[in-house]
Amino acid sequence: MPYERQVGQTGKTVAPKLYIGIGVSGAVQHLVGIQGSEKIVAVNSDPEAPIFRWRTWAWSEITKRSSPR
Repeated sequence: MPYERQVGQTGKTVAPKLYIGIGVSGAVQHLVGIQGSEKIVAVNSDPEAPIFRWRTWAWSEITKRSSPR
């Protein structure tokens, strides 16, 4: 993917009111790019994905449940 389409340390930073990350693991470089977001919703099949530590709401396919922060 070209840099201009990437979010993170080497790409763009974003600061939306609502950021929805689907399948995003939450690598440190990506988290730097979304840290200005007001609310973060994370959807990932790995309940241990690093993005879950930063999220406002989370959904993990393995646990089949959502959880607020």
